[in-house]
Amino acid sequence: MSEDSAAQNESRFLVIDENGQIFLDADSPPITDPNQIEEIYRNLKLTEHSVLETEYQDEVYIVESFDHPLQIIAVELKEKKIYLQSKQNHLFLADQTKWSVDEWDRFNG
Repeated sequence: MSEDSAAQNESRFLVIDENGQIFLDADSPPITDPNQIEEIYRNLKLTEHSVLETEYQDEVYIVESFDHPLQIIAVELKEKKIYLQSKQNHLFLADQTKWSVDEWDRFNG
């Protein structure tokens, strides 16, 4: 078994559905605590292998998302930088070099 496969088998997963709700388990209710949600979104990162990960309660999780997990409700320009505000009220610095528009006219990046 390769290292990637071994790491994949040991990985924890969480799900972000099409409404932006976060689930640690398919049979459990969504996380609703604002501090927990903030921790999950604050720690989101895209790995060099284009895997979306986050850290939650000192554990690393691979994020399984329905389509696009972040729904942006506002765009702000500050000091020549673009910030995106998510539906969950988290502010992300946008990397303009990674933006694209898909066939449904949605911005991706």
